[in-house]
Amino acid sequence: MHETGPDKAGLGNFLWFHTSTFPGLIALSDFGLGRLHTQVSRSKQDPKNIERTATYRSPEFDLPFGKVSPRSDIFSLGCVMLEYVTWFLMGLDAVEKVFPDARSERDIYGFDSDVFFSIKNEKAFLKPSVAKWIKELQNHQNCSWYIWDLLEIIKDRMLDPNGETRIPANQLTKRMKALQAVCLSESEYYLGVRPKT
Repeated sequence: MHETGPDKAGLGNFLWFHTSTFPGLIALSDFGLGRLHTQVSRSKQDPKNIERTATYRSPEFDLPFGKVSPRSDIFSLGCVMLEYVTWFLMGLDAVEKVFPDARSERDIYGFDSDVFFSIKNEKAFLKPSVAKWIKELQNHQNCSWYIWDLLEIIKDRMLDPNGETRIPANQLTKRMKALQAVCLSESEYYLGVRPKT
């Protein structure tokens, strides 16, 4: 079942496909932007007229002249992936309470907001609290090289507050396949713990 309304990326939107011989595949059924890879995201429409997921929305939704594109979906995916890594390393309470509280601040409308970016002088920035959180995850005692590298991609490329320079889907796919290739050839890459500096 899909929810309706502005905040649709709930647990019910994650689908798990598995069999007795295949451990599974997680798929996200709907980001809440409502029309992924349709004419809406390709045509750089005014984001104020498009349904969206509140917490995971990209900065384009709050910028005065922001235009939604497929790269807006990449930002939302980066938010979800960061929360997934948070859950993996720190548990559900960190996803539901600790991390949202850490990034909560007044938005441009004067409301407390747990979005991943802030707007200052009509320019978007990754919230310092989000960058700090990623650094904490990278320094977590159970962080592997794989997770560290994944967090770098999330921070630098997926959560890039500039929609024009944010990584496009085809490049993200290549980066993910490169990480997968290392995992398949070196189990220590994802099983071992990265030495702390």
